[in-house]
Amino acid sequence: MIAVPDRFAAETIARQGEDARPWLDRLPEVLRGLCGYWGVEPDGQATHGGLALVVPVRSGEERYAIKVTWLDEDTRHEATALQRWAGNGAVRLLGEDPVHGAMLLERLDETRSLAGEGHDDACEIVGNLARRLWVPPPPSVPRLIDEALLWAADAHHEWDRVGQPVPHRLVGRAVRAHIELTSGGYRPSLLHRDLDFTNVLAGRREPWLAIDPKPISGDPHYELLPLLRGRFAELGNAAGLRRRIALLADASGLDLARSREWALARAVDEWISAVGRGPAGQERAAVVRTVAEWLAES
Repeated sequence: MIAVPDRFAAETIARQGEDARPWLDRLPEVLRGLCGYWGVEPDGQATHGGLALVVPVRSGEERYAIKVTWLDEDTRHEATALQRWAGNGAVRLLGEDPVHGAMLLERLDETRSLAGEGHDDACEIVGNLARRLWVPPPPSVPRLIDEALLWAADAHHEWDRVGQPVPHRLVGRAVRAHIELTSGGYRPSLLHRDLDFTNVLAGRREPWLAIDPKPISGDPHYELLPLLRGRFAELGNAAGLRRRIALLADASGLDLARSREWALARAVDEWISAVGRGPAGQERAAVVRTVAEWLAES
C-alpha cells in the first residue's frame, strides 16, 4: 500500500477544504490500480509538491514516476503540454489516465534542481530551455489574452476588496500592461507559466528538463516572473534584479523592456492575490511587492 504523506494531506485539505478528503482517501487504491495498469511497482517513498503526489516506480530495470494531481484550471492541461513537447526540454510523458489526473513520466532526479546550481549558469540554462518550450500551442490550452483582459477588468475592484495594498499607480500600470501587451507584437506560444529554478530537474536523457507546467498560450515575455521571485535572497537589491532579468532575457532571446513590463504586471497581480489569501499569502506578498517596486524603479 502506498501511503499518502500526512503533510500533503493536510496542505490539500487546508487549500481545498473537506471536499478533498474523499480524493485523498481514494489515492492509495487509485495508485495501486495505476501500478497494475502500467505494469510497474513502487520503488521508494512518495514525494509531493503543492498539488500533486509523485510515486517512484519501476518495471525491471526501467525507472519511472507516477504523478497524480488535484485537477483544477491550472493543472488540468499539464498532460496536453507534455504531449506537445514530447520530451523536448521537458519531462517525457509516457502514459496518461485523465480520469484520475494521473501521468506516467520518465523519472528525473528530484534531489537536483537549478535552485542548487550557480546563479549565472542557472539563468543561462533555464533561458535556453525556455526557448525550446515556446512552440506553437495546442488549441485546447487557455489563452493568456483572455485571462489578462479579465484580470484588467476586475483589478481595481479586487485591489479595493483586499484593502488597497498596492500603490494605485502600479495597479494602473499593470492594468495597462495586461491590455497593451496582449494586443499584439508577439507570436502566441505554449508557455510553461510556472517555470522557476525548482521546476527544472536533472535528468539522464538530458542534463536538465522542465517539470510541472501550468500551461497557457501567449506571449513568451510573460514567462519570467517566477524566475525573479525564485532564489529571491540572492538578488540583494534592485540592481541584482535588473542583472538577473537581463541575463534571462538574453539567454531566452526576449526583448528586455517587454520582459520587465510583463514581470511588473504579473508581480502586481500576484501581490494583490497574495494579500487576499491572508496569513497564508504573507511570504509571497512580501516577495512580489519587492519585485514590483524594484522593477518600477528601472
